Amino acid sequence: MAGPNTDQHYLPQAYLKRWGIEGRKKRFRVPTYNRKTGKSTPIITDQICFKRGFLDYNDEAGNFISVDQDWQPIETSALRTLKSFCENPSVAVMTDQREDIAKMVAFFLLNSAAVRQDLEDALDDFNLKAPWFKVEEDDNALKRRHIELVPRLVPDIQATLLQMKWMLMRVGSKQKFWTSDFPFAFGDGSQIQISAKLSVKGAESEGETTLELYPALLKRPRVTMWFPFSPSVGLLFGDSAYYSEAPDEMQLNYIATMELNRLQVYSGQQFIFALDSDFSAVEKLAKHDPAVLNPGQPRSYVERIEFDPPIVHVEMGPEEINPEYLEWLESEGRHLEAQELRSQYGVGNQG
Repeated sequence: MAGPNTDQHYLPQAYLKRWGIEGRKKRFRVPTYNRKTGKSTPIITDQICFKRGFLDYNDEAGNFISVDQDWQPIETSALRTLKSFCENPSVAVMTDQREDIAKMVAFFLLNSAAVRQDLEDALDDFNLKAPWFKVEEDDNALKRRHIELVPRLVPDIQATLLQMKWMLMRVGSKQKFWTSDFPFAFGDGSQIQISAKLSVKGAESEGETTLELYPALLKRPRVTMWFPFSPSVGLLFGDSAYYSEAPDEMQLNYIATMELNRLQVYSGQQFIFALDSDFSAVEKLAKHDPAVLNPGQPRSYVERIEFDPPIVHVEMGPEEINPEYLEWLESEGRHLEAQELRSQYGVGNQG
């Protein structure tokens, strides 16, 4: 971490260096494929995967807040765990350091530019689905929302990971593992999802929206999440019931390795990293699937919208149901819910 109001890395350089080649002044160049341009080039680790003031924001009183220094011990501990495991990647170490590894993965996953983008995408999706309560948030508000939820949700993600089946994956051919600027790839094509809740207050129907990550994604049947620790080893987290008979350690052939690499391509926001600089497989994949070169697509959506209390607005007379909400329920095929609300609030059936 670099300090407040500086270029702060959302993907630690110490992690990324494992895919790099050391050069002068101990700087590492990492072979990088840019999904936006479709081109590859070596990039020095301190010149990629950062944003200025990524961990800084202004609170409601206008005070400048930076958690960069506060979180440094957390990142240092996580990187120590990463180094320890990579020095001796074995089932025994995986088992012995299970809690530390789960905490490290949870922290890196949550404290990422991808999750912050997920929150922004979810807010847009919320406004699309509930336009009658449009919520406006600037970059500072989204940053604050993201920064505040990271330490709160790390224990939840950690606990979920500890309940999953862990499988140590090793490369068994010349093909190495790739990684990306968001190296958490879900095998079923899912992404971190968002839930949203709106509390309606007062006669003017002013609402306070709460967007949250939806950790239940990791608890879905047959779900898998792949995280490469280095070009030669990584962990596959899976549904403990479905993968109960799977071995704790596997050596992968070329085809299996490339399948995990393909997941990294779709998981990454913009950049793919490969130690061998061979991105021909990405280029071939892009020819068959243009989405590979279009990383601007929304990665997340609102999994659920809860309204508390129900969508009503209060004028000088009795409560009235918002007609736009009823129209939306009908358009979503939720006719029974719409009918119940029409009966409750004395609104005529749709003709």
